Amino acid sequence: MHPSSNASLINSSSSELCPTGSHVNCALRYEMMAYISRVNYYMLIINSIIALGGILGNILALIVINRKPLKNTSSSVFITYLALFDISVLAVHMFTLFMGHFRLRNLLLYCVIIFTTDLVTFCGIWILVIITLGKRTFDNA
Repeated sequence: MHPSSNASLINSSSSELCPTGSHVNCALRYEMMAYISRVNYYMLIINSIIALGGILGNILALIVINRKPLKNTSSSVFITYLALFDISVLAVHMFTLFMGHFRLRNLLLYCVIIFTTDLVTFCGIWILVIITLGKRTFDNA
């Protein structure tokens, strides 16, 4: 919700948000809801900037790793997959942010998003473990 739309929230009917008729509690509730909507809006912007920066960084890593001199190493394969799964995690996170911001309430879509988030995070973590164990194995050999 955009901060300028808080006026419509404050001017909405008092019977919806304050059925008891206590105007002191209603004013406090309106103020808290306006503050929360402002904070959520700014958090959406900050999270989006961080996610877009991460996606851009991973795309740049893919470009650098898959150049001719580095392309034929075994580490480049794992780093490529790690960057792809990181991009997937960030893309799903951004979709989840916008899904919550626009209040899309679909149970099936929510379950698919949770499953996808867990799957790409799990794969990314295990690729990182493989890279770590492989490096230690090759360093000791």
